[in-house]
Amino acid sequence: AWRTDNFETWERLGDRLYEELGQDASAFVVLDLNARGAPVVYASSSLLELFEYSLEDLIDKPWISFCGEETDVDDMRALESAVFGTEDCSRCVLCPTKKGEAFWNHIYLEPGAQYGVAYTCLSCHDVTTLVENQE
Repeated sequence: AWRTDNFETWERLGDRLYEELGQDASAFVVLDLNARGAPVVYASSSLLELFEYSLEDLIDKPWISFCGEETDVDDMRALESAVFGTEDCSRCVLCPTKKGEAFWNHIYLEPGAQYGVAYTCLSCHDVTTLVENQE
């Protein structure tokens, strides 16, 4: 049974996200696990800026919208498992902006199922400079 009215559960989820992401948790979306495809129900302004989207572009879109065509199949499976599962996950994938420009996106998923809530948080971080400096 999903509990969306339990403040302590949401507080634990928020604390866990802060612990994992620190102060750089501003580019994120919240996914609704009750709806088909786990669509976006909330998008932060920083995420909209990162992807060059408007809120209307993302609301009700499936979570896989954040993975580009270049995303490795194993990475997609790991991310999907985290969206609907109880284990957090992070992967670095090549993503397009609305204008089609590619950037390396570090995706971190914190599944709400492990806290008994029907929402998962997906955060995004542009790590293009880090990836390109390693090549």
